[in-house]
Amino acid sequence: MKNGGILRKIVFLVISSIWICSIPAFASNVQSNANRQENRLVSTIGQTDDVVATTYEAATTNAKLNFLKNSFGSIQENIDYLIQKCSSKLTVWVNSPDEYYDGKTITLTKDGVTVRKCQMYSHNGRYEAEFPKLADGAYQVDYSFKTGNGGILHLKTNVTISGQDVLRQLYGDLFQMSMSEIQQACKDGVINDMASVGDTFSDGSYTYTIIGIDQDTPCDENGNPLDRSKYKNVLTVMPMGAAVGKCNGTAIKINYEKTPYPVAASPGSTDWSKSTIRLNTLKEYLNQLPQETQNVIGYVKKSTGHYLKVTDNYKIAENIVTGDKCFILSVKELTGFQESSPIEEYENTFQYQYFSDIAKSNNDRYQIGSWLRSPFTINGCMFIDTVNCQIGCSGIVGYGSDPESGYGYTYPKKKPILPVFCIY
Repeated sequence: MKNGGILRKIVFLVISSIWICSIPAFASNVQSNANRQENRLVSTIGQTDDVVATTYEAATTNAKLNFLKNSFGSIQENIDYLIQKCSSKLTVWVNSPDEYYDGKTITLTKDGVTVRKCQMYSHNGRYEAEFPKLADGAYQVDYSFKTGNGGILHLKTNVTISGQDVLRQLYGDLFQMSMSEIQQACKDGVINDMASVGDTFSDGSYTYTIIGIDQDTPCDENGNPLDRSKYKNVLTVMPMGAAVGKCNGTAIKINYEKTPYPVAASPGSTDWSKSTIRLNTLKEYLNQLPQETQNVIGYVKKSTGHYLKVTDNYKIAENIVTGDKCFILSVKELTGFQESSPIEEYENTFQYQYFSDIAKSNNDRYQIGSWLRSPFTINGCMFIDTVNCQIGCSGIVGYGSDPESGYGYTYPKKKPILPVFCIY
């Protein structure tokens, strides 16, 4: 029955009651009529807790209302469930108790359009902001960051929502970050938002130039690759003594004396796994670095060729895999070419992005006459020949010539090294 009919019956009942009270003579008859009318109303409207027993059409008005109420409640629960399952919460935070961040606005945009703004608040000794119920997609977070010297940076970072809640630390500029913060950015997979190949940053004692991003493979100390879920970004750096700053597209002039440990050494063996440089010199090198820097360096897989036999007609070699925290470059990592290195090494290595995209010329690559880890024969390793601006070949043991091939070469006692290491 329609609501208008119900109201008319209620009005009729009220008027009837007044009329009954006003005319006692007709009370008995009127009461009888009113009772019948009221019974009809009750049977139509029903009790407040009525439910639909058979069909919706035959149910009382209250039963219909209760049914609709429950239906809408169920729909709302389903909507809430879908929103819960199809949206996620983004929490951004700055690892600082500085009250500067109290109430600071964080802006979230998508495709250039502002989605939401939130204010930061203090929580667990740091400042956070929350963006609940976000649909999947790529967003940009705009925020302010206070540096150690009190400067204020206005920065942006990208974040992707894909069906799960996201907790994201906000960092400062790469050139203002600590080594542990840089490592955390690698762990979060956001290093590409703030760093580029050729950029140079500092740990306060030395500077480090990025020569590759996501090229090296993290591993254990034996060279066994880590499961891909154990890391995200890998930052490969080489100390070149350069000034801190973003890459301007040109190669860096290496200042060898400002590197952490400008030492000369001799390989001692053409087998990289047994080389004196690897086993001794590079460990001494790592010990010269600040402890915080040592803490962020991880093992990466390195492939290096080793000649087993060399004659005028053929060469026999093997590829040796090692896990290294610190290493020197191979020929291909520097030049992109094989030169005289074993084919087994060439096929299992790559050229670093810095040397393929920025330091492209021989003059840029061959600045320091340092050792490379690639062998060219059984008793000789390759090095950077700065005099002739090319890759040189030098003996490391024996006298004057290789006993297998008859190749002649000189035997310098020691050469500089330019170590490389990775952060992830």
